[in-house]
Amino acid sequence: WNPKGITLHIIVKPPYCKTIWAFLIYLLTGATILWYFIASRTKKLKSANQILREKQYQALEIAKQKEDLSRKNKSITDSINYAKRIQEAMMPSEYLFNKLLADAFILYQPKDIVSGDFYWITEKRNKIFIAAVDCTGHGVPGAFMSIIGYDLLKTITKEREIENPAEILNQLNEGVADTFSKNVVDGDVKDGMDIAICVIDKNNQTLEFAGAMNPLFI
Repeated sequence: WNPKGITLHIIVKPPYCKTIWAFLIYLLTGATILWYFIASRTKKLKSANQILREKQYQALEIAKQKEDLSRKNKSITDSINYAKRIQEAMMPSEYLFNKLLADAFILYQPKDIVSGDFYWITEKRNKIFIAAVDCTGHGVPGAFMSIIGYDLLKTITKEREIENPAEILNQLNEGVADTFSKNVVDGDVKDGMDIAICVIDKNNQTLEFAGAMNPLFI
């Protein structure tokens, strides 16, 4: 019925999800998500890196402080060890003990490197003076007290020539009080020492004892 034919132009439009604008939106959305992911990841890495640097800095500071403490501790320990040598040189030797008292022995066990405990022995006019002393405190404070006590005992017996053990303790008590009262406002002296002292008269074969908080066992 139509020998000449006919031409039809049919335009089929794709759905919007497949248009170029849709692909551009997809591209922008994907780029935005990728950028956000990279930015977020980078921020987390920077934060973690900052925390790591802070921890490294803290570790270096701790290592430096530890080194400083070790150096100071070594210096203090060396000084205390040297003080120990001085304290041991101050106290009488076992040779002197065995010379004056053949059956005597020394039990000396400091709590710290230096000690507030000390022993003392001397001989004068055929009399043997022997004492065991426990000073206030331990370590360095006690060691200073032991030096004061040792010097006072030597002064009382050698220079003042006091031989009665009770009077020696009285003089020792006054000496300690005088030493510390210089810097005490209220006159209440807290420092002191517990002591047991014996005077052995070799001629008369007698032993006199006086004690301050320490007894004598026979």
